[in-house]
Amino acid sequence: MNTKTHLVAGLSAIALIAMAGGVAAAAPVTITGIATSGEQAGDTGQTFTNFNNPYLNEAGQTAFIAQTTPDADGNNGGIFRGDGTTVAFDGQAAGDTGETFTVFRAMDFNDSGEITFLATTTDNLSSNDQGSFRQDGSTIAFQGQLAGNPGERILAPANPILNDQGDIAYSVLTSRAFPNFGSGIFLGDGTTVVLGDDPAGDTGEFLLGNGIVSFGSPLQLNNAGQIAFGGLTTPDAGGNDSGYFFADGTTIAFEGRAAGDTGETFQSFEAIDLNEAGQVVFGANTTPDADGDNSGIFMADGTTVAFEGRAAGSSGETYTFFFDPDLNNQGEVVFRAFTTPDADGNNSGLFLGDGTTIAFEGDAAQGTGQTFTNFSDPTLNNIGQVVFTAGTTPDVDGNRSGLFVFDPMDGIRNLVFQGDVLTDSLGIARTVLAISFDPDGVSDNGVAFRALYAGGGSGLFFAPLTSEIPLPAAGWAFLAGLGLMRTVRGRRSTS
Repeated sequence: MNTKTHLVAGLSAIALIAMAGGVAAAAPVTITGIATSGEQAGDTGQTFTNFNNPYLNEAGQTAFIAQTTPDADGNNGGIFRGDGTTVAFDGQAAGDTGETFTVFRAMDFNDSGEITFLATTTDNLSSNDQGSFRQDGSTIAFQGQLAGNPGERILAPANPILNDQGDIAYSVLTSRAFPNFGSGIFLGDGTTVVLGDDPAGDTGEFLLGNGIVSFGSPLQLNNAGQIAFGGLTTPDAGGNDSGYFFADGTTIAFEGRAAGDTGETFQSFEAIDLNEAGQVVFGANTTPDADGDNSGIFMADGTTVAFEGRAAGSSGETYTFFFDPDLNNQGEVVFRAFTTPDADGNNSGLFLGDGTTIAFEGDAAQGTGQTFTNFSDPTLNNIGQVVFTAGTTPDVDGNRSGLFVFDPMDGIRNLVFQGDVLTDSLGIARTVLAISFDPDGVSDNGVAFRALYAGGGSGLFFAPLTSEIPLPAAGWAFLAGLGLMRTVRGRRSTS
């Protein structure tokens, strides 16, 4: 169990709360340890030393890349599940390549618990050492193998992505007469989806040989099998040569076309996100308007979510710069942005696409007694909750960062703050030094995050996002008076 307050009460006691009344307050949550430094690393015979940010699926399962103490051959890294299972480890056979794993670079994890990953291996005689693999160790793609175009071979496979049906998609850079490389998108069964030189949607142009690119975000695949990607093309009559496309040939957005309701046209593109309904959000730069404003966030259906120079939620300021947006399956959008400075010089915040201001620099960082000073990129789940890390003004002990959740019903709550004491998966009390999470660590049920410990080492934890039982503030005091609430381990001392 964790170090936050845990409620021990029956429904009969809860019924009494109605008599207590008072102002509503969010109930505390229980944080649990997943894995920690010094714990046995699966069946490897080694112990964990460090972790990448964990993945969390909607079934409540976790998986992660971790480093371990070295075995007799110096192998010290692998992919593991939160239940203690080893998925892959350095030194194990890398599919049918004849090589062994040496470094695990990236992974994906679906709601069925399946895992794919990108890894470096020992070199073979042709110096090929990069590949993508399934959780059973079988090879998806490997450097030097034949690609879709006749005579072309894979030079650089990207991280394979999974949907919940187990479909796999990945992009690769392929060999071609120097200096022109090829590129393509393929399915896990070897099917060719898109190749460089294919038509680029309805633009009348063609993808460049090496034109399948990321624009700052990876390939997108949803459960309907839709694939969205960025592409560089042959230039049209106006010199426009980049856009976003679906693999079925649909153009999502193209340079030179109208940018929502801004009266401007697209000039370049940033990150993209695709949801299960087939909706797409992306960042883009445009031709400048009369005030020089030229960046925004847009939907594939032509909607302008936000644009430079327009009102930034309820902050009283206007947008000046945008970071990558996040899209949930309900079509809701969240993003981080810079704004013009307010009277106190505050100029950054988190916003929803409907104009809601989630948090703004200088606002109270609920549960900490401090105010926000900066934010990470937020992640939005399918029930409208937003997870983010943020910096704050320092408390009396100098602690100044935490993990927060915005709930449409509860507002913002602090889940973990620097200096909090958490109980890890071995039952050891750990003081939190820093907190991080990955967007793939957020589900409708909670967030899986990584904590660095003040005394050295690190661990992985899970925090639910919904209060265990929402009660009025007086109700919590009432339960405490009845002895029905206990503290597993309280927040750090501020004395």
